[in-house]
Amino acid sequence: MVFFVSSFLNVLSEFVIGLMIPGKTVAVNCFKSWGTNNLAQALSLSADLKLGLYLRIPPIAMVSAQFLGTFINALVGTCAAYFVMFNSRNLLGKTTYNEYQTFYNAGAIWGAIGPSRFFGIGGRCIKISSGAS
Repeated sequence: MVFFVSSFLNVLSEFVIGLMIPGKTVAVNCFKSWGTNNLAQALSLSADLKLGLYLRIPPIAMVSAQFLGTFINALVGTCAAYFVMFNSRNLLGKTTYNEYQTFYNAGAIWGAIGPSRFFGIGGRCIKISSGAS
């Protein structure tokens, strides 16, 4: 269920921002990244709080642990990103980066072309979105 919600909202965020600012590929990718990351963190937080509720851990202890973990993650993530960007040479070797290409291509489709050209009035897929045959 969590995967369905996260994948559905990922596509929905692309669609909505593509309608709001068509022709802005970078803005669509930024909004998609921001929305997807916030959604993943919120789903993880709710799953952790639910587990803490089942284990009868006090809510203030759960929230405090989440804040501490978030702070430590920010420090470690920043240090790791700095190390990878400035101190590593050919760290990944011959990796294909398929996930990143898919992410960028989806943002390019919804950003540069825009959903209104597909599903808007006079669009190629208007019958699909309206349910007409």
